[in-house]
Amino acid sequence: MLDLTLISPDTTYLLGLSGGRDSVCLLHLLLENHFRNLHLVHLNHQLRGADADADELFVKDLARQLELPLTHSRLPVGELAAANGLSIETAARNARHQLFAEVAAETGTSSVLLAHHAEDQAETILFNLLRGSSGPRGMKPETTLAVGPERIRILRPLLQARRTDIDSYLENRKIEFREDSSNQDPAHTRNRFRNEVMPLLAEVMGRDIIPPLIRAAGSSEEKDHILDQLLQTLDLLDPQGRLFLPKLRELSPGLQLACLKEYLRKNEVQEISNRLLKEARTLIASQGPPAINLPGNRHLRRRQGRIFIC
Repeated sequence: MLDLTLISPDTTYLLGLSGGRDSVCLLHLLLENHFRNLHLVHLNHQLRGADADADELFVKDLARQLELPLTHSRLPVGELAAANGLSIETAARNARHQLFAEVAAETGTSSVLLAHHAEDQAETILFNLLRGSSGPRGMKPETTLAVGPERIRILRPLLQARRTDIDSYLENRKIEFREDSSNQDPAHTRNRFRNEVMPLLAEVMGRDIIPPLIRAAGSSEEKDHILDQLLQTLDLLDPQGRLFLPKLRELSPGLQLACLKEYLRKNEVQEISNRLLKEARTLIASQGPPAINLPGNRHLRRRQGRIFIC
């Protein structure tokens, strides 16, 4: 269940620990496999009142019992989302990444373990497919993110594990964890995918839909790799990593969009929608706007024959 090709017990890792079943399962699996160089990280999003406080207390007690270092923090994610015009999910993810980056800077440990599993992967693939901008793209087992001046390496060693495997592991060993009641809240799009859409699709298809969704993402990733190789042969970047506008203008509209999408993706721009790509393409025309807004208070700008992120 644990992908040991990604990780080594000789390395120190940060481990995102919410107190829920998945992260608690990952923690115990790591300890069983002789991983002791772990630094636990917990963020109280202050979204669920007493329940969130109880999660924080559970994580503190668990860290103390296991004699593992823990960094914990509290942030009013709801207020941050409203102030920055973000969804709760995006604001929460950004806050977690920022905390990981801060702990990485303090500890000198930049590798972060997260407990995403196969069902999470399938939900992500379907969600991205229906958004229409990413195709059937899922999470990668390993991702590097730039968070301010820090770069953190995200590792997902449970990405091939099924939820039933996780449940069986915890039940057989009588391991306690915290249930997140918000996982049943239909106000969150992810929850409706998990609790309504995925079971309905499985019922309609009469089979387990997780493996074919993951295979589809694998095929899409191979095509992306081919496209990436093609874009590299076009030599569109200058030595500073900016898009060279005269060469970009020579391409077909489809390749222009592909280049812009790949450029944004490689620069860790989140939530690359079709609308964002169409806005980005207006920068190619000389009469177009000189800049557009990107998620995360960043900008895509045209200046002196170059397109770049600032």
